[in-house]
Formats: sequence, C-alpha cells, structure tokens
Amino acid sequence: MQAKTFGEIHMLRHEISEVKKCVTSYISALLSGSGFIIIVFSGFSVINLDNETNNTSGQFEIIKELAIGLSSILISILILFLFMLIMYKFVSHNRYAGYCLLLSTEKWETPLPGDQTNIENVFGWEWCLERVRERDQAIAAERGSEPWTHYDRDAMFKGCELMFSSLLGSPINRSWGFPITVSRILLCLISLFLFIGASLSLHAVYKYIAQIPFDGSSGYVGELTFIIVILGVLATFFAMHFLAWPMLWARYYNVVQGSYTVAEYSRKFTDVRQEFLAMFGIKSSHFTGTIIGNS
Repeated sequence: MQAKTFGEIHMLRHEISEVKKCVTSYISALLSGSGFIIIVFSGFSVINLDNETNNTSGQFEIIKELAIGLSSILISILILFLFMLIMYKFVSHNRYAGYCLLLSTEKWETPLPGDQTNIENVFGWEWCLERVRERDQAIAAERGSEPWTHYDRDAMFKGCELMFSSLLGSPINRSWGFPITVSRILLCLISLFLFIGASLSLHAVYKYIAQIPFDGSSGYVGELTFIIVILGVLATFFAMHFLAWPMLWARYYNVVQGSYTVAEYSRKFTDVRQEFLAMFGIKSSHFTGTIIGNS
C-alpha cells in the first residue's frame, strides 16, 4: 500500500460502508413492512357482513379473497424488484471492495517524477472504472451474450441452482456471505406472498365463476367481463415474475461466484490501474497471492 493512495482507500471504504447501510435499511424496512401487511391482511380476512343477505355476503367474501390475493402477488413482485435493486448494490460493493483490495496490495516500483512529488493523493477510481466497463461491454458484444448475463450464457441456470440450493445448505461462495443471507430472506418472502396470492386469487376466481348465472342475462355479460379482466391482471403479474427471475438469477450468480465477485473485480482493475499509473510515469506491482497475483 502506498501513502499517496490512503485518501482513495478511505473514500472507497466509506462508500462500502454506505452500501452496507443502504442494504441493511432496505431489509429492515422490508421485514417490518411485510409483518405489518400480514397483520392487516389477517385482520381484513375476519371481516364479514353478518347483517347483510347471504348473497351479498357471499359476493363480499369472494371480492375480499380476490383483493387479498392480488395484493399479495403485487407485493411479491415489489419484493422481487427490490431484490434486483439490492443485487445492483452488491455489485457496487464488490466493485469498490475489489479496487480497494488492489490498492492495499499495490507497490510502486518507481516514485512520482520530480515535478509531481507535491501531489498528496492519486485518485484513479473513476478512470479505471470507466475502462473496466468499456472492456466488459466489448467482451459481451464479442461473445454475443445478453448484457445482464455478463458474457456468461449459463449464468441464469447456474444462478437458479445456486439460489435455491442456498436454502438447503451453504453453497461455494467466492465473495462475502451477505448476498446469500439476503437471498434466503427475500426468497422466502417472495415465495410466501406469491403462494398466498396465487392460491387466494385462483380460488376466488373459481368461486366467482361458479356463481355466475349462465342464462344470457345482462348481469351475466358484466360478470364474465370482470372475470376476463381479473384473469388478464393475473397473467400480467405472472409474466412479470417470469421475465424478472432469469435476470435476477444471472446477477446473483455473478455476485456470488461469477464475474462480479471481489476477487474478479481485483483482477479486472489490475491492468487498467497499471495503465493509469503509467500516465504518471509510475511502474507498479502487487503482492504475490492467489487473489490478484503479479501485475
């Protein structure tokens, strides 16, 4: 570690701390909100219309069940999108940590030129980050892979297996363990709300269809239209799940075992960091090790 990189390392560690605080606040708010929603749903489910006719009461029960079901599926989608946002936060953390790890093992073999010795701190984070992004985009374009797989076409399948296996054990982790813990919590919440929502919604739709008088009356057309709209909403919700999960699985794999781990970012930054220092006339190397190796 060089004295003139202390300022940059301090900045990076502050950013790492902020990312951790952000993720922790998201999880705390999510758990508190989920508990409150479950309490509200439980209270709403016991409401009935004892003073109304049996027909009106039956209609109310179906609509109530349908409302709780659709709301539960919508909540599962919101948690899923929050899960994706948290994965982006984990990528930011690993990127900061990887560059910080690189700086901590850095050794300048040549000092700053005489006309630059008055420089107190050398900050190369933004420049190196832009070069790494350009390189990643070029590799993805060359391999013809989707951007969210990060040029690993099997990332989606590997991420799916990794995520669900983490519920039963401790998978091989090439990064910090917090993403695995978070995935367990969020996966359980998503599964819970999705199961409750799908069960209640489909059961309510079945009961609603069963009580429709198929006699060609004017009310028959309106009720049938209502069911078609509800089925369309359900199909849209399930399609959002179907489209979001592959991206999440790929991102999860890359964060835990793939190209977004701390070690991989350290390797990615090694060459561009060396190129950056060369602009100042500095030749650098890094401590020999299994993480980064020599530059």
